[in-house]
Amino acid sequence: MSLPPQLALLPGDWTGHNHLYLPEEPVRHSAAAAVIDTAVSRKFLQITYTWHFDDLVQEGLLLLSQVDQERHFSASWADSWHMNDELMALSGSGGDDNRVTLRGSYTVPGYPAWGWRIDLLPAARDQLLLTMHNVTPEGEELLAVEMTLQRRGY
Repeated sequence: MSLPPQLALLPGDWTGHNHLYLPEEPVRHSAAAAVIDTAVSRKFLQITYTWHFDDLVQEGLLLLSQVDQERHFSASWADSWHMNDELMALSGSGGDDNRVTLRGSYTVPGYPAWGWRIDLLPAARDQLLLTMHNVTPEGEELLAVEMTLQRRGY
């Protein structure tokens, strides 16, 4: 299946800001950049991004595709700060506002599984909002990352 129109328009170079939310700490602000491209016969969207934490460059990768006409999505995600050496498998759906919402989970030793939610919202051809939430075992969603990006040259 090919990418939906709102995602097919995203390939390019992006810059912006990242906000990292940690419990009981001030919000950490840093510059962010992303390169978005299509992959595998233009059926997948590949987002590679960078941001900073304590003056160290962090890297992330999100690879997603639409899997059927009902706007269901499949994705894999890795981030050098959040995920260490693991890939997170996510699945989700597209909304009427062009938002793609993906959900996955991860383990915390000695605790029940935690959830992770990634929202990708193309606000316009030249604007993109990427948000990530931790989801407690009880279902409470806590904002973790808010990355606002603008296409370079706009």
